[in-house]
This record gives sequence, structure tokens and C-alpha cells, in this order.
Amino acid sequence: MKKILSTFMALLMAVSLLGITASANRVQRVRIISPRSTEVRVNRTLTIEARITPDDADYERIEWDSSDWRIADVDNYGEYADVNAYRAGTTTISVRIFDENNRRVASDSIEITVTEPGGSTGGGSSSSGGNNNLDRDPEPGAPPASTNSRISAATVTNAVRANVVRGQTSHASFRGYSSVASATLKSANTEMQRGGGTVLLNFDTMNAANTRSVEGRLTINPRHSANLTGDIQLGVYTNDGATGSTRRRFERFFSNRVVVIKAMQKGSYGMPVNYAVKIGTDLANARQLMLYSYDPVTNRAMTINNSNIWLDRNGYVHFTTNLGDDLVIADGALRLR
Repeated sequence: MKKILSTFMALLMAVSLLGITASANRVQRVRIISPRSTEVRVNRTLTIEARITPDDADYERIEWDSSDWRIADVDNYGEYADVNAYRAGTTTISVRIFDENNRRVASDSIEITVTEPGGSTGGGSSSSGGNNNLDRDPEPGAPPASTNSRISAATVTNAVRANVVRGQTSHASFRGYSSVASATLKSANTEMQRGGGTVLLNFDTMNAANTRSVEGRLTINPRHSANLTGDIQLGVYTNDGATGSTRRRFERFFSNRVVVIKAMQKGSYGMPVNYAVKIGTDLANARQLMLYSYDPVTNRAMTINNSNIWLDRNGYVHFTTNLGDDLVIADGALRLR
């Protein structure tokens, strides 16, 4: 009887192992999903998703690409991407999934049509602007707005008006701005209330070495701005020149592995904001991530609770905070050396 039971258990384990090997969480398929339409107007942004099957599939990285960067480019956020429309025409947006051996295991593509504000594709001609365009977004081929500029109320309000959908949550994205006024966010909230929906405002800091790569994204929900006063500073940086001093200080006194993000906001934001920042995969195997706000002037660090911090497969760390300054991410609670 013992021998029969032993044989049965061995067979059961073998079947189980074979099942794990057979599935191995490999990517079987990827499909690009556009939430509303495959059409986007000049100087607007369309967010699309790479729907991977199965949901828990393992992969190494995702690449997004546009067949014609003059018409629209793509900001890569892993399983999501923003298509930024620059001039009228059509372009093919592609996504490719790679495994740990750098082999492409799945791909998909979708054709995006960029139209002028009046609805015409314009035969591929360059946009000349228009009343409904985001009035300070870059013209095709031009650099983003100066990082010393405050975004205007008209730019934000026009974007909210163009993107709000009753009963739904949508996004409006901007790049190259240094600050947004509290009055601007309150005006955006008023516009959302009129439209009956929510528009999350994404403010992107682009990588200095690769202007098509987002270094950090600060997302603001204008509905939280009721008690806000003053400006919110939008910039976020991860380069050693901005973060090295704080990182070295933490490494000197604590045994944790740490990554530092420089938020240009000093002290409180006055409301909760969401971040997605490219930090790489150095903390990918950490059992727990902890978030701290550190003020180099006072040499004080504060734990940010309820941050919902997580690291995606493409090296973007996501979290919620109401504090700025130097944001320190550690592999667990700080441990003194």
C-alpha cells in the first residue's frame, strides 16, 4: 500500500511539474487596445494599452514604436503607451514583447489616424495650430516648452474640455512645464464638473538624453485641488547630479539599497499626487519597498504611508505622495549600519 501511495504521489508531483513547465507563464499573445478610437487630433494624446495573454505572463521588456515619428511618437509606460499627435496623417503604432533571452515572443500593431481640428487628415501636411489645440504643446519637430515655464490656465482648461467624457475617467498629457497654479487646477475642476467626468492631468519630465523617453510623470486629479494654494512644481529628476548627494548620505548611514528621486516640489503638495518614475530594476527583487521624503536642508526624513508603491517590469516605480523634496525608495524599513 505504501508503495502504491508513494508511486501515486510521485506521479502527482510529476503531473504538477509538467503543468508548470507547460504553462511557464509564457506570453501567448499581445493585442493593442484603444479605449475609444484610433483617431486623435493634432497636438492631442491618445493612451493605448498592450493587453497581454495570459494576464500573469512573464516577459523581460516591452518596446513601442511609431512608423512615422513626424506624425506621432510614443511614450513608453510598459503595458500602456501615450501616442502624441504632431501632424495630420496616418502612422502604424507597434508593440513588441521580448523574453529574458531577448527573443521577440509576441507583437501587434494598430493604425492611428491624426486629424486636424476640423477633422481632416490633411494629406500629411504639418499642423498650423488652431483654436482647439493645446496652445503651448510643441509644433512638429520642435522641442518641448521651456522647463522654466508655468503652464497656462487656457492650455489646461482647453485640454480638459476636449477630453472630458461624462461618467468616465480620461487623461490629458503635457510635457516641458515647470509648474501649475492652484487657480488653474481649480478651473480644470470646474470644467470637469460641467462635463460630468474626470480628466487626470499628466505632467511629463522627459529624459535629457532621449527626449522620446519619459523620465517621470506626475499625475494630478484636479478634484483634489479645492483647498490648494500656490503653485505645484512639476519637475522630477533621477540623474546623479540631482540625487547623488542624498543617495550617498543614505548609503553612508543605512545598509539598505536605495534609489533617490528629486522632486522639485518643496514640502507638501497640498493634495495627493501620483508618480511614475523610471528608476530601473535595481530594486526589482526587494520583498518590500518603502518611500521616504527627505529634506536635505533640515536633514529630516519622513515616512510616506499609504503610498501604494510598486515597481513595474519596465523599471517605472509608481506611488502616491503628498510630500515632495528628495523622495527616497528603500528595500524595506531603514536599517542603521
